[in-house]
Amino acid sequence: MKYPASLNQPDGPDKFLFYSTDQKGHHATLPKVAIPPEMDQLLNEIMASGNFPYRTKLDIMRDALYQRLVWLVDNQQMGHGDLLKRIRAMDSILCQEEASAKYLEQMQALDRVMGKISDNLDYQRQIVNSFFAEVQQMADSYWKSRYVKHLEERYGHLLPRALSLKPRDSVAEEE
Repeated sequence: MKYPASLNQPDGPDKFLFYSTDQKGHHATLPKVAIPPEMDQLLNEIMASGNFPYRTKLDIMRDALYQRLVWLVDNQQMGHGDLLKRIRAMDSILCQEEASAKYLEQMQALDRVMGKISDNLDYQRQIVNSFFAEVQQMADSYWKSRYVKHLEERYGHLLPRALSLKPRDSVAEEE
């Protein structure tokens, strides 16, 4: 990717670029941009400081956008985009695993609830079956297997035979 001929290649980050048209007077208008209040506060502080040649907050935003675009153009061959994509994918995997790893907390909570309603078998059955139905919606994984195993070992007597991943008869045959 090359710098557009209408824009001068920057000499460094200390150079300011905030004009709103190219050398021929052409411009493009971007849709309105929402920014966090903290960014607006920073823009206001920069404007109030008088230390930079900006006339408006839009001048600052155009310069900041230009500096980031320059960085992206200069660094696209370094694989940053691919690296960031990989990092996001790994974050997603870890987030899913962390959520699934709440297994122990969820099983302990289920055990506490079941203890509190130990006098009502029908209600226990309803809770366990609802819990089991949610587990069945999970993608096949290590964690789903752990949940199913715990539910079957601990509360199998409350589950209808048809809900189990393995038929109960085959479990008995294996033992």
